[in-house]
Amino acid sequence: MIHLTMQVYIQIILWLGNMVIKVIEQNPNGKNSIQSATDWMSDISKKSDNTKPLWKELTPEIRQAVKYEFSPANPNNWKKLSKNWLAEKNRTGAPSTIGVWKGSLKQAASDDADIKYSEHAMSWAVNSSADHAEFFNAKRPIFAYTANFIKTISKRALGKFIDLITEVD
Repeated sequence: MIHLTMQVYIQIILWLGNMVIKVIEQNPNGKNSIQSATDWMSDISKKSDNTKPLWKELTPEIRQAVKYEFSPANPNNWKKLSKNWLAEKNRTGAPSTIGVWKGSLKQAASDDADIKYSEHAMSWAVNSSADHAEFFNAKRPIFAYTANFIKTISKRALGKFIDLITEVD
């Protein structure tokens, strides 16, 4: 039995009698993160001192944004694969998606990322155990889409918060 989640759907393709499962990451909508950030701003008792609990609440959607970077949608507009490299990936059965061979880089950047929370910040880095991550990142920087996603969440939450505090009865 295949269990589908809200963030990922699995597309099953039948090709010459062989079943191939293709995971296609979905673009996170940010609704949970926007609500968490708005709630955090609305709670005056926090006085914006400690952001650690907020970052922990935002982590699942940030993780999904990182995974989305490795989707066929190519939200970072990474340079296309060379014809030779694409042919090699096809020959070996690897996916044609940029940045994905076996999925270890995507895993190291998302689920296994080195995440550190402090009172005033969060740092997110590719797990140092990722093979060849530094070579990939030198040509096709990771986290550009995710940084924009976080910026968008922040702007929307702030706008929602301003609407809440300036609401006239």
